[in-house]
Amino acid sequence: MDNFRLHGNAPYNIIFLHGGPGAAGEVAFPSKKLSKEFGVIEAFQTQSSIKKQVQELKNLITEQAEDQFQLIGWSWGAWLAYIFTATYPEYISKLFLISSGPFESKYSEGIMKTRLSRLKEDEQVELITMFETFDKSDLYLEAILSLINYADTYESIQETEDNIIFNYKIYKKIWIEAEKLRKTGKLIEYGKQITCPVVAVHGDYDPHPYEGVIIPLKKTINNLNYFILEKCGHHPWYEKNAEKDFFRILKKEINILQ
Repeated sequence: MDNFRLHGNAPYNIIFLHGGPGAAGEVAFPSKKLSKEFGVIEAFQTQSSIKKQVQELKNLITEQAEDQFQLIGWSWGAWLAYIFTATYPEYISKLFLISSGPFESKYSEGIMKTRLSRLKEDEQVELITMFETFDKSDLYLEAILSLINYADTYESIQETEDNIIFNYKIYKKIWIEAEKLRKTGKLIEYGKQITCPVVAVHGDYDPHPYEGVIIPLKKTINNLNYFILEKCGHHPWYEKNAEKDFFRILKKEINILQ
């Protein structure tokens, strides 16, 4: 597969990064939605190290005509966007962190407990068993993420129709690196190199606690604006109570560069 997909019309000066890691196609729906007003590049991450994913994104950016881009990252993609913007600040005019994972380990300790509490007993057993017997296949990763997404959602507006390509190899290798960056404090430290405006958007029902995103960022980022969406889980664009507010905020902030 190619490592990007275009939505809307030129100029393509917005880039949207998916999560996972290793779940290319997850942000197709919001990319299409935004493309009614903006040119959007839905970027896929095909490399199995953070350094290579940063380089892959740099290559994509330098191949495009625009001098600067607004970079939107969702879930794992928020961390990647954060790292990229710190590494190559000259390419990014504004950074959006959507449903990011916590930037400090102490805020991540209750995530799985929260998810399990939202599942029926048989679903809890299924999820725990799948993690314990992870068979390192793309199909297994898809099954785990499907159950997790159910637990992460407050009230879905529709069934997802994204054609997501799951890659266990990317998931495993990237997550090991990313978790190490968080545990050592190096992840949040990247923010000291970010000079552009930063916008964080997070749901109050997301099992990744928004405190773990907002509190560390407020200590690190000089130009931070953040929004907490009520009755909203990990996928704001599929949430019945938050979808309209999510896109309203996103569009407004895209149009306000400074």
